[in-house]
Amino acid sequence: MNSWLNPLLLLTQRGKESVLVSIVEALGSTPRELGTKMIVTDDDTFATIGGGQFEYNCILFARELLRNKVDFTTKRFSLGPSLGQCCGGAATVSFDRIAALPEWLSQLSTFQKEQQPVVLASVVKTAAGTTPKSQKFIIGEHDVIGDTAKLVLEPIVAASRQLLGGEEGAVSETFIDATGEDVTLLLEPFCAPDFNLMLFGAGHVGRAVVRVLAESPCQITWVDSRRNGFPDDIPANVTCVTTVSPEYEVDEAPAGAYFLVMTHSHPLDQAICERILNRDDFRYCGLIGSISKRKKFEKRFRAAGISKQTCSKLTCPVGIAGISGKHPTEIAVSIAAELLQLQEQSAQVVKEHLLAS
Repeated sequence: MNSWLNPLLLLTQRGKESVLVSIVEALGSTPRELGTKMIVTDDDTFATIGGGQFEYNCILFARELLRNKVDFTTKRFSLGPSLGQCCGGAATVSFDRIAALPEWLSQLSTFQKEQQPVVLASVVKTAAGTTPKSQKFIIGEHDVIGDTAKLVLEPIVAASRQLLGGEEGAVSETFIDATGEDVTLLLEPFCAPDFNLMLFGAGHVGRAVVRVLAESPCQITWVDSRRNGFPDDIPANVTCVTTVSPEYEVDEAPAGAYFLVMTHSHPLDQAICERILNRDDFRYCGLIGSISKRKKFEKRFRAAGISKQTCSKLTCPVGIAGISGKHPTEIAVSIAAELLQLQEQSAQVVKEHLLAS
């Protein structure tokens, strides 16, 4: 999962400088795989490249680059006794200072929201052994966007689109550039996210849910009928929709979406849930409320012709067992945990299916 993407977007939106740390070469046994990333600011970190002294040294080095305003460099780490690691392998890491929103990051976010699979291509080594600046571009099914100077695109595009059609993760490949020299690229496929949440209601709990999931790989469509219902600070993985008829937005969600209903109106909650249940292609339909609210709604759904089996797919109350607090943040944490558990279970089913086929 691309757990670094939304935090990086959020930091750039807030004007906070950071360093994107990426494993661009992994030889032998290493804590994390090729393409793994973390974000380092002057006072915080997001995601992880494996922990231990390896990660600690990368954080120190990244903060030194921030202080010295260094835009891009790579560094090789031997994961042995000198670093307090027992992996025995070696990793080359790139350090990319992000001072403002780069085009590739903006485009990558747009493609993710539009459910379009793409490959992020990064130049990590040239014939001289290193690359003096960050050079990234995006390869989609039809377009190439970004800095492609001196590169021969045909073989790169072919290799990238082959990645989009398979289950392989990031790969490092060497190509010949326009001058006849070797250039090594990290190719990272970003498939359309399958964790899509449609959240109805921008009240206290809805806002808390968005805050909790702001740095997750979840794409959220946040729907409310009230003008000025949303806060000013909207996370990068959230798209806000203001409409006088929120129930009709149900039809816009992709198949396999998660729905969470918590508006200011019980009749509106009912209308939204009824429309969701009639789709019957959702992974989750959660309604905030008590057991008695569920019973009342089920009675009305049955009167509307919805089967008992379909009604059983409604989750109400929402959230994991064992968290009884009523504060919006406590409720949001419980709901987020439930959604993440379901997403993990769904991903495991897909993985087992692929292994069996």
